[in-house]
This record gives sequence, structure tokens and C-alpha cells, in this order.
Amino acid sequence: MSAASETKAPWNPSHIVILALVTTPLVAGVVHALNFGRLGRPERGPAEMAKNVGASSLLVLTLWQGALAPQLVGALSLALAGYYGLTQKESFLRHRADGGQVSSFVRPAAWSTIAMVGGAFAVLAFLVAADIKTLVALEELYDAERFVEFEAQALDYLEADPGQASVRWDLINLYVGSDRLPEAEDQLTEYVRLHPDDARGTVFLERIRRTTARADTAPRTAR
Repeated sequence: MSAASETKAPWNPSHIVILALVTTPLVAGVVHALNFGRLGRPERGPAEMAKNVGASSLLVLTLWQGALAPQLVGALSLALAGYYGLTQKESFLRHRADGGQVSSFVRPAAWSTIAMVGGAFAVLAFLVAADIKTLVALEELYDAERFVEFEAQALDYLEADPGQASVRWDLINLYVGSDRLPEAEDQLTEYVRLHPDDARGTVFLERIRRTTARADTAPRTAR
């Protein structure tokens, strides 16, 4: 009788590999670690849990930060999924050869899907909250007329999110108010490109261009 038969029946490691490919290596890594206990090898569970969660989290972080190419992250994810299957294949086959049963994978698959969806919503909520906080901070800088700080942070923000209309419009007003018309024209050109249905951008851009053209053709007094 196998050691696994004295505990809950194990899950098929092949299903864990599929779970890693369909969801994420992080979610499947937790199931993989728990499955060692079902295979009669509970001593490996904690170490595998730490290893799997650490490696999977590192992959997510590198993808998030752009430290590695997405193709390389995908290849590493495939390798991690393969690791989940290979490290339990022998124990599982021995368990089956001894007449051991296999647990249905419906429950871990369902819980894994719920965890992944919940995690995605949590990340999305965090990003939205962080974005709102940044927009409020920019608005406060503009209202307080701390224009040097506002300009620097607004340009950084627009580099990450070019389509944010309100920040770009405040930056345009800053440049116009400071008589920095070439910079205002550049920002308005980008605004019109990103928001072609907003007529105020087109009208304002034409006005800036006419003003700049008159300034270029006006006679200059010799010093």
C-alpha cells in the first residue's frame, strides 16, 4: 500500500501542468505544493510552496517591470509548469501502480480560477486607486501654482498614459500662460491626434498656430 493511500487521494500532476498553462504558475504552484502531502511526501510541501510562490512571483514582477522580454517570461512559465509535472510524476505513477485512487481536479481548478479572478480584480482596484491618487496630486500642484513640479510630473505621467486628457490640457494651459507657444503647440498636436472628436483641441491648435505665424512674420526692431 502506498503512503498516499493513507491520506487524501492525490491529484493528477498532468492536471496541475494544464492549470499552470491555463491560469498562472503561481496558482498552480500552490496546488503542486499541496499535492505532495497527498502523495505521501508532506515534508516537501513547505519547501515547494516557498519555491513555487517565490519563482512565480518573480516572473510576474519581471513581466510587470519589463525587465525580461514577454517571450522569455513565457518560456520560463512553461519550464515551471513542466517542473510541476516532472517532480510528481514518479510518485504518482507508483501510487497508481499500487492501486491508489485519484482525486477529482474540479475543486482545485474552481478555487484556482476564483483566486486568479479575485487577484486580477484586486490588482485592477489597486492600479485605479493609485492612478486617482496621482491625478489628485497633479491637480493640487497645478492649483497651488507649483508649475515647475507640475510640469515635470505631468510629463512623466503622460509618457506612461498619453491619453489622459485633463493632465495634458492643464499642461497646455501652463505653456500658453507662460508664453511657451511652441511647447503648447506640440502638446495640442498630440492632444488632437489622441482626441480627434474634441473640437476645442482643433480650434485651440489653429489659434496657437496663427499666433505663432504672426509672431514669426512680424517686423523685428534692430537692437
